[in-house]
Parts: sequence; structure tokens; C-alpha cells
Amino acid sequence: MAFGMISWLLMAGIAEVGVAFLLLGVAVLGGWGAVAVVAGYLLLLFACFCLYSSTAVLWAEHFERPILPLGGPVFK
Repeated sequence: MAFGMISWLLMAGIAEVGVAFLLLGVAVLGGWGAVAVVAGYLLLLFACFCLYSSTAVLWAEHFERPILPLGGPVFK
């Protein structure tokens, strides 16, 4: 239940990287180049997500208030 108390944005990012690695595995095992390209773009999106979320957490700790929004918890 504690996992659902994190931000919905962080949970979506974790799910997105899981889908990206699943697609990457399917592309490697199946030999499908187009699926590998989609997985690569999803991993690039995840890198941008990591930059945003780490900046949001760092700024929130430094300024002692949220500067960049991360969204509310999944479960209340």
C-alpha cells in the first residue's frame, strides 16, 4: 500500500520504463527493428522524466516547498 502513496507521475514513469524494457526484449528476441525504435524513444522519454523528477525533488528539498509539481498520491 505504501507504493500507492507516491505521486501518480512517479508511478507512471516506473510503469513506462517497464513497458520500454519489455518492448526492447521483444525487439531483440523477435528481430523487429521498428519495435526497438519505439522502445528507444520510450527510454529517451524516461530519461527526460528522470531529469524532471530529480529536479523537482531537489528543488523541493532545497526551497522547503514544492516548486515543480509531481502530482498527488495514487491512493488517498
